Amino acid sequence: MRIIQLSDCHVSALPQAHYRGCDAVGGLASIVGVCREWQPDVVVASGDLSEDGSAESYRLLADCLSQAGPAVYLLPGNHDDMDLMREGFVENPFYLVEDCAIAPWRLYFLDTTIPGNPAGRVDNARAIRLAEKINGQTEPHALIFMHHQPWLSGSAWIDKYGLMQADNFREALSGCNKLRAVAWGHVHHGWELKKDGVSWLGCPSTVSNTLPYSEKFTFDDRGPACRWLKLTETGEINTGLLYAES
Repeated sequence: MRIIQLSDCHVSALPQAHYRGCDAVGGLASIVGVCREWQPDVVVASGDLSEDGSAESYRLLADCLSQAGPAVYLLPGNHDDMDLMREGFVENPFYLVEDCAIAPWRLYFLDTTIPGNPAGRVDNARAIRLAEKINGQTEPHALIFMHHQPWLSGSAWIDKYGLMQADNFREALSGCNKLRAVAWGHVHHGWELKKDGVSWLGCPSTVSNTLPYSEKFTFDDRGPACRWLKLTETGEINTGLLYAES
């Protein structure tokens, strides 16, 4: 299974609006072009799709993302309005669901947002329920997508808005033998860690990225980017980044 994860589009109601000095709609369109060339089976848009949480921004996003792949799964970030997302992404190829099975994998789409707060949260009870669901699934392999980072990324400007009580979240998942990877956005750069058989993966932004391990947002001139993942039947994951200029 071939997956493209794109994140942090930060599209506003006005098509010409910029985000951190970059063309948000133009950046997303360039990444969608990369998606089409790569021919994914699934596209996952992992939050902060909108910058202003407006209905107009979701109309612009739907027009663009409808061309990205045959199935587009969406989850919110701290800039998004989930009610308006449900209204704006109602037709194929869009899905707003908690999980889906694409044998032999089950994909989970975890909402980590807190209304009015740029940080994220998955309380302990919900993390335990998620772990139980993974352990009880019939598929042998699981992959979680979320918005907020469950590890410190090393970039101080965004780590202050990461996942609250991330240690508890990771501990709840530690006994999930079917879990193969956890992937998120929010950090605006690529990030990877392999620990105890699980790949932990940060995704860059489709509009403006920072150099990693930066105290402040430090512009990365390689431009818009996304993450690709190839999932095998035996549970291995191959992954890397794609840039709009490639």
